[in-house]
Amino acid sequence: MKEIIKILIALAFIMGAYILGYHQESEKYSTKLNEINNTISTAKKNLIQLQDSISKLKYTIDSLKTKIQITVPKKDTKPTH
Repeated sequence: MKEIIKILIALAFIMGAYILGYHQESEKYSTKLNEINNTISTAKKNLIQLQDSISKLKYTIDSLKTKIQITVPKKDTKPTH
């Protein structure tokens, strides 16, 4: 009977160590996953800001194109011999 109690106590310690290790491991991965999610969220915000800036720049360029008319002189196609 004493042997069974010793075995049960040993199994309880092993089970406790397993649960503690599993919990610590999942916390470690949870922290890393949160860091990755934060990085992705920041990248998405930066991408949205960049897209807005590009749209504003395109609008500015288009509005300037209508205000400024550039004429390029044609080259003389006659031979110079």
